[in-house]
Amino acid sequence: VVTFHSDAQDGVAFYAKDKKTGVVGVYWVNSGHENAKPASGSSWASADLRQADELGLIPECLEGTDLTAPITRAEFAAVAVKTYEALTNSAAIPAANNPFRDTKDADVLKAYRIGAVNGTSDTTFAPNALLNREQAATMLTRVFKKVSLAGWTLQADGDFSLAYAKPVPFADDADISGWAKDSVYFMAANGIIQGSGGKFMPRSGTCMAAKASSSSSSLSSAPAAKKKVPS
Repeated sequence: VVTFHSDAQDGVAFYAKDKKTGVVGVYWVNSGHENAKPASGSSWASADLRQADELGLIPECLEGTDLTAPITRAEFAAVAVKTYEALTNSAAIPAANNPFRDTKDADVLKAYRIGAVNGTSDTTFAPNALLNREQAATMLTRVFKKVSLAGWTLQADGDFSLAYAKPVPFADDADISGWAKDSVYFMAANGIIQGSGGKFMPRSGTCMAAKASSSSSSLSSAPAAKKKVPS
């Protein structure tokens, strides 16, 4: 079980740990360079952060790093892998053939093999590019599909559907990429990554700890997806 917190304004966060101090804190999905410091003293997060640490959901790549820095695609790939391993109780294996010429990161290759991530092209992953909200929603939804749907692969994604009641469209629905829309609304419907003020802000993620709400949701609590039945 992994819990993600949504800010009352416009943010999404996950867990990080300082290797030197052992302090567990919040690491924000952020494309605006406004990040929170580790929230070890924040009462709204402390219990879930401790649980995440105890369950081993904090990737090694985030230990000992600057927890106020933005998160990259490679770092969130590691989060996706940890989530997959926790939900399946099995170790992810790196892809045998690396299609990316810009990274050899083991967690990226694990995430690629389970179908949690794709490249920015056939041969690039852009590991150091900052992650945005629609990318985070898509990666987590793919993890959910891999765990809950027998036979699901990223290549066969179109053969499967998600069982959820779609929320009212966000005011900035037109700004959400087509490949991310189903994941965005699935996450929003289950309270995992939500919008604010009627907007989702797909390409941003700025958030400060002081504004963070206590709303949270477990990825594993989402209803099961299903394979599409030909009509």
